[in-house]
Amino acid sequence: MAAHICKIGGLRKHGVNRSSLENLPVVTIITVVYNGEKFLEETIKSVINQTYSNIEYIIIDGRSNDRTLEIISKYDDHIDFWISEEDKGIYDAMNKGLKFATGKLIGILNSDDWYMSNTIEKVVDVYLKSDKSSIIHGILKIWTNTLFFGVHGRSDLFFPEQFPPHPTCFVPRRVYEMIGNFDIQFRSAADYDFLIRCKLGGVGFIFIESVLTNFRSGGCSTRRFTSETEKIQHKYGYRTNFSYRMKILFVFIKNCFMKRNGF
Repeated sequence: MAAHICKIGGLRKHGVNRSSLENLPVVTIITVVYNGEKFLEETIKSVINQTYSNIEYIIIDGRSNDRTLEIISKYDDHIDFWISEEDKGIYDAMNKGLKFATGKLIGILNSDDWYMSNTIEKVVDVYLKSDKSSIIHGILKIWTNTLFFGVHGRSDLFFPEQFPPHPTCFVPRRVYEMIGNFDIQFRSAADYDFLIRCKLGGVGFIFIESVLTNFRSGGCSTRRFTSETEKIQHKYGYRTNFSYRMKILFVFIKNCFMKRNGF
């Protein structure tokens, strides 16, 4: 069998690189995708049409065999860097994106979700007034296909049973350098593990009372998600209780992370 040849593209391939200014920091947005032809273009447009200008957009493709690469190539002049090759799952792809990221602030947007048009402008405004070491997050708007389902957002005491919706989180680069990346032993809940590590590591969290991200629900293994989150809770000495298992909304929210690999 012939070896798969890694494909790359984007502005960086042509020597174009972004740099931060005092009040205009580079914000990296990472989208990981596998066979995402249905909604990927809307996701891309929501990033490149932001009201904030200094955005480094990175797309990590897991060797899609549908029209995904055709769509990515269509926006090659608006994407800073993209790569298509096999990976070990969604969190491995996210870690790969983090390796290529150069921004001071990093957001991860799933391949069929989308930002509000001024999301990054709002986040940067808060970031510039902050200690630049806190995770900034906001409200998540949930959709089932074209039907509005509800919102999920703030909880002042969100650990261990609740946590900020990861698609709304913008994480300073220095936090990843201090806490580490996603633990790929978890296939459904590595973001939960990451946020707990951040909390235990003293990272601050700043809430923006505004919808930042929209996502469409998809299918995932509820059993796997529940098993992994309980394993993570035990890992950090938290006690799993019945009320946690009954938080169906949080299982529903986790669906968006599994769509890429068809879990």
